[in-house]
Amino acid sequence: MPYPLVPNASAAARTPRRWRVAALALLLPAAAWSAPPPATTLGGRAVPEAELRAWLQAARARHAIPGLAVATVEGGALRSVIALGTADVESGAPVTPDTRFEAASLSKPVFSRAWMVEVDAGRLSLDRPLAADGDDLGLGADPRVATLTPRQLLSHAAGLPNWRERDGGPVAFVGEPGSGLAYSGEGYDALARAMARTLRVDDAGLARHLAASTMPMGATARFGFLLEGCEAGKAAPHRDGARLPWTPCLDHVSAAGGLEASPADYARWLVDAMAGRGLSAESDAAWWRGQGVTIPDDHPLRAHGLVDWSLGFAVHALPFGRTWVHTGDQPGYTALALVAEDRQRALVVMTNADGAQAFLLALVGFLAAPDASVDP
Repeated sequence: MPYPLVPNASAAARTPRRWRVAALALLLPAAAWSAPPPATTLGGRAVPEAELRAWLQAARARHAIPGLAVATVEGGALRSVIALGTADVESGAPVTPDTRFEAASLSKPVFSRAWMVEVDAGRLSLDRPLAADGDDLGLGADPRVATLTPRQLLSHAAGLPNWRERDGGPVAFVGEPGSGLAYSGEGYDALARAMARTLRVDDAGLARHLAASTMPMGATARFGFLLEGCEAGKAAPHRDGARLPWTPCLDHVSAAGGLEASPADYARWLVDAMAGRGLSAESDAAWWRGQGVTIPDDHPLRAHGLVDWSLGFAVHALPFGRTWVHTGDQPGYTALALVAEDRQRALVVMTNADGAQAFLLALVGFLAAPDASVDP
């Protein structure tokens, strides 16, 4: 496949791995995921829904993915939801359009937009150093911590590692703040602590606040950073087709990877964001805008179109236009969200299998191919 996935994360509380996908603008317009009449892919091929369903079923078997759901947006509205397979191989419960998954790193764009809601309200800032309002928020005693701003943390330009080497240990900088891209879950979780501090709430209060500020219009399932009841209604985690034990509900809000949602509701959240709902025009424009983050010369995705990072998404410049992309992978789950340049089309894929990047690559190849010759 011409567009490899490159790992960029391991997780804190759940030790998840994060991945970014390059060149996903090769995906067809979302209409191809919906009912007949078929749509035409960028490869020039009409794909009826029945053909797509058959391909996805074959891909599920080949890649040992128990269950998945795909939601598409076209014309700025939710167009279709395809739910396939089992939510739990032990119980045999099916995946439905309302089945929740762990969104992994797809949590970050949702939290970052919630941060902008607080910026509009005057409670938080983008450029005021976090340390100006209190303690170091668990990032340690390095003097550079005092200079870090929310803008740097939201756009992964703070020089922090993805995760510290051990829980409770020091956070060792991997670069100078503002010097370039350094993908960091630690930075996002520090922002969650900063938001709780400003709002004067505990983690339960922060979870409720985020649920209220991020809930998409028309949501049909629980959507949020859940601290209790996290198993009910959720697809169970799997690896190589086998059921993994449930991980306990988190006891804190992890902005880096704690969101739970159905793909349909995540797509509804994208619809709201694409329409600019919930933010002032100024804050909405700032949230989508690339922040001028320097991509290191040796970064593996530079050759595949990665040019910048917005306040929530990776930004890829591709022959078909700029594309906002985020993916996530943590034990038992793999997810993808993509928004096209016109902000009228989007794709959300969630599975209950970890390490399913090969499936995503095969899916990209199938959708971009000029014929139906791409194997699952």
